[in-house]
Amino acid sequence: MSRNFDIPPDAVLALYTDGLTEFSRDISSAEKQLALEVAALVGDTSIVHPAEKIVRSVFGDATAADDVALIVVQFSNAVDSALQIDASEFFKTWRFHSSDSSTARTTRLELMTFVRKFVVDPNADAVFATELIIGELLANTVEHAPGLVEIRVDWSSENPVLTIVDSGPGIHDVLNNLPQELFNEHGRGLFLIKTFAENVSVKTLDGGGTELRAVLPVVRLLVV
Repeated sequence: MSRNFDIPPDAVLALYTDGLTEFSRDISSAEKQLALEVAALVGDTSIVHPAEKIVRSVFGDATAADDVALIVVQFSNAVDSALQIDASEFFKTWRFHSSDSSTARTTRLELMTFVRKFVVDPNADAVFATELIIGELLANTVEHAPGLVEIRVDWSSENPVLTIVDSGPGIHDVLNNLPQELFNEHGRGLFLIKTFAENVSVKTLDGGGTELRAVLPVVRLLVV
């Protein structure tokens, strides 16, 4: 069955899965909050990420119990400022102690959330390769570089540049070949990083520690 209907000026269409409203026992309240947030968008295109704002408002301090998908379509003339992205959003920094593996895992998740936010195709092979690179870099740091770790991402250009600075003993080179022994894991992660990254460079810092710089294979959606 198909139906036709006229869409009035400034209308807002929200398509969502039940995970957005059924995360708690009070489904009615969640639906009312969703309706209020959607109504507030009528004629207002100044919000850069309206779907994110709606989700945050509906959930409050709660967490999702199921997958959540929300698509918001606004039938209004867009405000120019809503189409622009603050350039500072393309620079991110994380710091943690390598002895805290849980923080390293959290950093990995936040890094990939950042990548998927701006990448052209979230399902592309390059995204998988990027996650592999980030995972291997963090695993290598946690295992071999005791002390504080700083991770910086600069996505001001087409490809993001990830820099990891640690206080470990240092990496002399990023390997070009797999270990000759089949079951030897030493160097395998570094080989994968070198294989999948667009470019990798390593330098030993004067005060001790290592700075590893990798250009990731994903491409940014918007260039400002």
